[in-house]
Amino acid sequence: DSSTSRGLGDVYKRQVREIKADPTDDMKATLEGRILRKVADEEYLFSDDTNEIHVEIDDDDFPRQPVSETTRVRLEGEVDTHRYKEVDFDVDRMTILP
Repeated sequence: DSSTSRGLGDVYKRQVREIKADPTDDMKATLEGRILRKVADEEYLFSDDTNEIHVEIDDDDFPRQPVSETTRVRLEGEVDTHRYKEVDFDVDRMTILP
């Protein structure tokens, strides 16, 4: 039911710059910006104009509408930290913004 989750994105709204400066594993977050390009299967480069981060979006969660590097999107998910590679973002829900 999307009506119960509407508005929660603002509670967790973050900038890529702050996530990369102080990453907390599994921290819930909402990002708004653009997907710049696909870098691997279900992995994309995302920018919110403060910085760039790799995001993981399951094919099932990717919208059916075409998305280009100029399309503004909202990504809801959690921060994923790793021992030997850079922090990334695991997307649970992707919404195309008007």
